[in-house]
Amino acid sequence: LSNHLGEEFRFRGIDLSQDMLDLAARKCSETNHRSKFQLEQGNMEDLQGLVDDNSCIAVLCNFSIHHYATYGKVFSELSRVLEGGDSGGFLYLSFWEGKGPMEGEEGSPPTFYHERADILKQLQEEQRFRIINERQVEEEILPGLSMNAAYIIARKM
Repeated sequence: LSNHLGEEFRFRGIDLSQDMLDLAARKCSETNHRSKFQLEQGNMEDLQGLVDDNSCIAVLCNFSIHHYATYGKVFSELSRVLEGGDSGGFLYLSFWEGKGPMEGEEGSPPTFYHERADILKQLQEEQRFRIINERQVEEEILPGLSMNAAYIIARKM
């Protein structure tokens, strides 16, 4: 992606997990565009001080909202940082679909399934996003273990 966007674009990675940031740093170091990437630890429910209002043309939220029992604060923050108006910013959102908490390993942080209909309603009615594309997929994670995933592309109005 960084090859196609030009020199003026920068990428910022924010994650709760230092382990994920370390992995991202290793991946970024393998590219010819290391200087375009900025990685820092943060919480999607409160990006104040990390990301300015209306400063992002796109946000990629890839299988990360499962760390939040509810997502209202997350979506409010994503709406705040995305550009609005005619150039409305884009949100790519993917998540495991279902209901309630996921079973995890002992000692791991809690994780939660979310229902696609609830997320679409929150994005459209409360956060004023226009849904551009959505799909549901049943994915085989491991042999014999499948999970339902949902993918949404939305634009801030």
